[in-house]
Amino acid sequence: MSSNPIVVGVGGGKGGVGKSMVAANLAIALAQAGRQTVLVDADLGSPNLHSLLGIEKVKLTVESLLNHEIDQLDLARMPTQVANLSLVAGSAAAPGSANIPHTQKQKLMRHIAGLDAQVVVVDVGAGTSFNTLDLFNVADVRVVVTTPQLTALQNAYGFAKSAVYRELRSLAQNKEQAELMEDPRLSMETAKLQQLVAHVRARQPFFAAALREALDARQLYVIGNCVLEEKDANVFHAFVRMVRDFLSVECEVLGQLRSSRRAHDSVNRRRPLMIDEKDTDFALVFRRICDRILTLDAKAIRLARRRAEERAAQAPLEPAAPAPLPADLDAYSRTAARRETGLMASLDGKSVIVQDVTESGALITSDEKLTVGARHTLTLSDGRTHPIEIRAAREGNVYSSMFVEPARKAAGQ
Repeated sequence: MSSNPIVVGVGGGKGGVGKSMVAANLAIALAQAGRQTVLVDADLGSPNLHSLLGIEKVKLTVESLLNHEIDQLDLARMPTQVANLSLVAGSAAAPGSANIPHTQKQKLMRHIAGLDAQVVVVDVGAGTSFNTLDLFNVADVRVVVTTPQLTALQNAYGFAKSAVYRELRSLAQNKEQAELMEDPRLSMETAKLQQLVAHVRARQPFFAAALREALDARQLYVIGNCVLEEKDANVFHAFVRMVRDFLSVECEVLGQLRSSRRAHDSVNRRRPLMIDEKDTDFALVFRRICDRILTLDAKAIRLARRRAEERAAQAPLEPAAPAPLPADLDAYSRTAARRETGLMASLDGKSVIVQDVTESGALITSDEKLTVGARHTLTLSDGRTHPIEIRAAREGNVYSSMFVEPARKAAGQ
């Protein structure tokens, strides 16, 4: 057996579409194909796989790991009536059982990926809570189950979109990257994910490249259930084309299950159809799905995901775009020509430093205390002299002065 199994996540946007029935029969098909398979009930709010498999008593569950009753999820495995298939049952429904803390969720995800098996099938809960999405995204192969009804398709798309966005947001390494992912204009139903990537690329091209790499590394798969007629089957292909267009990820129809009274009754009988049926259309669909999953290179999928995560982690913090000036700079520009500044000069024969000179005055630094309103003679380094009047005193022995003669001319004197 392998400590790096192929992990297949089975999810859906709403309850009642046959998600758990699909997960159970898919796990059986994989076991029948000779693969050591573990079926994990990760529906933390309403676990029911043990009932579907006809198991009456459950001792150890997912919760046994989370409350430290056991230290390895493998210890919660129990045999089933199917060779090569074991079950990790879900926690008994209890208030708050679906809302496990982040650290416990991370622990559960690590243990799922480390189960001693060749294939692990994870049945996640319905809805789009972060726990559900993260348990779905830990899978190498992400399968969305839906029926042809419009409301089911709407919920399935919402689930797929939430899963893809959740995974991309997890790549953000800092506050600025996280904020780039939260532009409210991009949350509109008609927004395409490529718009998000373009939005990020304008500010952080390196991070945008990591997002694009993550999208290319992953794929979604669809299993259609309760198909009544041919036009229902066509709906699923239209659905995957829409997913490709709006979410920028590859999507594929794995199989379509016709509406069946036998499948319906198998839930009540607590005996999945794949146990008894070998040559029916129902069994054939699951065997084809099984064959397709086993052709996928889980190692390559994980490697591509890891590269995207590493690229995102290495993305440099791009300098923020300069903020616009609060006013037109021309309004603060000098109209008079500037002269060379920072030169030694003398004021009434005593040394000063000229900081700024215009046609109307000068800014000087003097070791001597000067009096506002007093007049002096400023001699510049080129020998030119200017009668000046001290107009204001600033910090650091800096004084602004006005040339007296130009002031008199301006006043008509």
